[in-house]
Amino acid sequence: MSFREAANLESCSIIHYFEKAVKTNVKEIAVTDQNGSYTYEGLDQASSDIAYYIKNHLAKENQIVGILMDRTKESISAMLGILKAGHTYMVMDKKYPMERIKFMVSDANVKLVLCDEPEMIHHGEIEHLVYLNDILENSGCGIPMNPYIHDVHHGAYIIYTSGSTGKPKGLEVSHFNLLGLYKHWTNGNFELQGRSRLRTAVISPFVFDMSVLMIFFSLFKGYHLYIFSDEQKQTGKDIVDFLSENQIDFMDATPNYVRLIDNYLTLHPGSRLTVKRMFCIGDVLSYKLAKNIINNSEYPNFKLYNTYGPAECTIFVTYFILDRSNIEKYSKVFIGKATKNSFLRIVDDYSNECLPGQVGELVILGDSVGNGYIGKCEIKSNPFQVTNGIKSYRTGDLVRLDESGNYEFIGRKDRQHKVNGYRIELEEIEYSIECIEGISEVKVLVEKGKFGFSRISAFYTGEREYKADEIRNKIKKVLPYYMIPQEILYCSEFPTTHNGKVDYAELRSLACDLEGESPNDVSAYASSMLCQLLDCKIDDLNRSFFEMGGNSITLLAFISGINDKFDLNVDISKVYQSKNLNNLLNYLGNLQADQGSCNHSFHRSCKELIPVIEPQKKLIVEEQKLMKSAPKELDIHRFSLLYQLIFRKSINVSRMKNAINLVMSKNEIFYVRFLKKGNRYFMKLDDEYHRIEIKTKRKQEHILSNLSMFSLDRKEMIEFIWDDDTSCLYLHIKHILLDYISVQYFIDDILKAYYHTGELPERKGFFSYLSMRNDMNAETGIEYWKEKMKNKPARTCILADSYGENHFDVITTNCTTEIYECLKDAAAKHATSIFVVLLSAFLKVVSEYSRQETLLIGCYFPGRNYRYDNGILGMFTNVLPLIINMTNGKDGMLLNKVEQEILNIMENQDVSLSKLYQLMPLSDISDGKLFDICFNYQNDWIARNEILDQAVHIQTMNIDPDITNRDFYFGVIEENGGMRWEIKFNRGKYSDRFIHRFIHDLNKKIVR
Repeated sequence: MSFREAANLESCSIIHYFEKAVKTNVKEIAVTDQNGSYTYEGLDQASSDIAYYIKNHLAKENQIVGILMDRTKESISAMLGILKAGHTYMVMDKKYPMERIKFMVSDANVKLVLCDEPEMIHHGEIEHLVYLNDILENSGCGIPMNPYIHDVHHGAYIIYTSGSTGKPKGLEVSHFNLLGLYKHWTNGNFELQGRSRLRTAVISPFVFDMSVLMIFFSLFKGYHLYIFSDEQKQTGKDIVDFLSENQIDFMDATPNYVRLIDNYLTLHPGSRLTVKRMFCIGDVLSYKLAKNIINNSEYPNFKLYNTYGPAECTIFVTYFILDRSNIEKYSKVFIGKATKNSFLRIVDDYSNECLPGQVGELVILGDSVGNGYIGKCEIKSNPFQVTNGIKSYRTGDLVRLDESGNYEFIGRKDRQHKVNGYRIELEEIEYSIECIEGISEVKVLVEKGKFGFSRISAFYTGEREYKADEIRNKIKKVLPYYMIPQEILYCSEFPTTHNGKVDYAELRSLACDLEGESPNDVSAYASSMLCQLLDCKIDDLNRSFFEMGGNSITLLAFISGINDKFDLNVDISKVYQSKNLNNLLNYLGNLQADQGSCNHSFHRSCKELIPVIEPQKKLIVEEQKLMKSAPKELDIHRFSLLYQLIFRKSINVSRMKNAINLVMSKNEIFYVRFLKKGNRYFMKLDDEYHRIEIKTKRKQEHILSNLSMFSLDRKEMIEFIWDDDTSCLYLHIKHILLDYISVQYFIDDILKAYYHTGELPERKGFFSYLSMRNDMNAETGIEYWKEKMKNKPARTCILADSYGENHFDVITTNCTTEIYECLKDAAAKHATSIFVVLLSAFLKVVSEYSRQETLLIGCYFPGRNYRYDNGILGMFTNVLPLIINMTNGKDGMLLNKVEQEILNIMENQDVSLSKLYQLMPLSDISDGKLFDICFNYQNDWIARNEILDQAVHIQTMNIDPDITNRDFYFGVIEENGGMRWEIKFNRGKYSDRFIHRFIHDLNKKIVR
């Protein structure tokens, strides 16, 4: 095995290459930031002044000098000055907690720190601080051109990364390491044919080693380097505009910045990416994202470099080039082939060489391997080794060698992660939280969110439960902002697998579920949306959007969602200027007041568009998604409800048609048409009612084959089908109408009109009802719900027995005669209803399966004052919170408790969902939903007169009409002297066996 040693580098240093560039580009611009530029001559002079000062104040050679400055041209002059003086530089981010900065200074034994704010010196928290401007303004002497460097293997820069022992660790990279990469990689890669002066841009933080490549390789080549300020990289538009305006040729970017650019270009098809090469590093780059960026490039020969490498091995050790000529050849993005200054091996757990195609740990050998860790670094197993004079580094990354000769990144072997470009060790976060009094043990997980960025979740046990923001405030003192968990949850004990190990899958299931019932108040909606975008709870209004883990990508999605929902024009600059979430929510609230609320009054002309309510919108969106695929027949009819009316005597179909149209013409919901404008859905009331016909069922076909597919452009969302063979009339109704019409009342009125059994009652329609409610300008029971929302427990969750991708299914079972009789006997014995008895038994089983004593589930109620508004033709169902403590398990007392709670809710049920959101604490609003478990009891048809009862038998045909993505829905249908149960559940959490066991245990409770 031979290694390529660059012998001619032994006599060179970084400064040697810089000085060569200065001689040939004296008056050319070297670096530009938002405040100005340095020429090569000016940068050389400024760095010499700094070197002169350092040399006079540090007696020993080869010391570490700190840089605590913004990303400016002056910070680059500080790097060069430190190197000229024969020392090693260490950049520290000003956003780091002061405790972390002080640790780095102490651990690296730093005797001098250059800063750009004089106030830092006056605070006195950091020793050896020097204000850089004082050096530059009071010097001009310079030092000799021959730099003070005696060994190219001395450190050039120090980078601190997260440490697995709980403390960050500093690693040293030498002049020799960096120059080896420069010499063996830049030719042809960091150049453009036919051009000598290029424009490059650095977007990475200066604590991130990709910035080292962009800064020094640009200067070595005599290029013009631009520095993105924080303000110039906030949005995709900012970045694209910056690249275009400054005619940038090369830039670096983490996948998050690539995603940000792609998001902007997707939303603005007329915009194009003008940069010619992009060097991507820091995280996994998806194929779709790579392809989008390449296709959106204006430059026909645009090249996207996907690079890979740990900071310990000099920026990167592999690279993979994608462009328009080869993107279609691949289905994935590799990390590519090795640079010429690196040699790679893939080994198994016993250090044996892996064959091509086998997955193993990547080991890096050769000139790219850095000098190792510095200071008091405590590591469990040193990944640096020297064998026969050759340095190697075990990365802990799992890779495999593809048949094309490219390396493919598989994942991490240990618990080290890249979070939005930053490398972190989960143990460091765990250690920091475990240092808090009363906390025993901590487990931290990192997962990818919906938009491709990472979130950190922390789970802890101990004798004390803290509020999440209390823990964050404590660890902010020692951890940088990018290591602060977005979600922190207390566990009485960690879930374990069957062999006693911590069950990380179960921990993930404890993290907040991000389904959304969307409130209409903009502040509540914004909180819910932020929770969904950031995959965390919003429980601290003093934290900023970015502290919560947001970035420009999620910000654009957030603003787009707010604008679509409320027809607002949110100013992105105002959002950026919001110092915390409280300011952001206040801004949105004021904007809604100025530009108009989405809570439109229904008391308006029928010519106007009426926004659909949130449940309708969910149904429409879900159905449209389904229709774009190849849906099965049963799937199509999940969005409608089918009733069967079995007549005991023959009927006159023509007369039945007249009765149906008479009843429908009296109800305004049957004047409604649905339509879409932009991303919003509306209802419009027509001036005239359009009569409908009764279809005839085709012979020898199942009824499902005769049902129409409803679509938004249909005028009727209801149909009737007559079956001559069985004397049945089928009512098929679109589910989006069911909040506006009680099917029981509707069928009852049709039969009354057909049999002439009495006058049709006057029934108000839904819009008239809302108009009446608006005129009343009040909702009953607010004080009751205020108290409930203030003291409500956490959502009840039934513990899962399986873990997979969320998708929902239904199991239907008929309640046996024995169980039904037991329910009726218990109801009679305790002078209550079957509803109360069954709900009490259900709650007992849920308490056992959730291991919770105080339960919070959703229970279906009419959502109107049942005493005064029963003349309204409509269901208007609300799912309201039922909160009950199960500690007193005696049956009689439990039944009384449940019955009283039901009566209280019914007395106060005239409340809107948005009002409940307004009454909830912000941390609960951000959950995006109220319940994981729902109980719905549909009792028998309302009593009709004796003639109707003898004439027709009515039953519901089960086509799973209730579209739900709650984890566990228990529906009860009581009709025709019997009962059946529908359990709709999340197959990602519960198996069929689990559901059948739940039903079995419920039956046992009822019998007992």
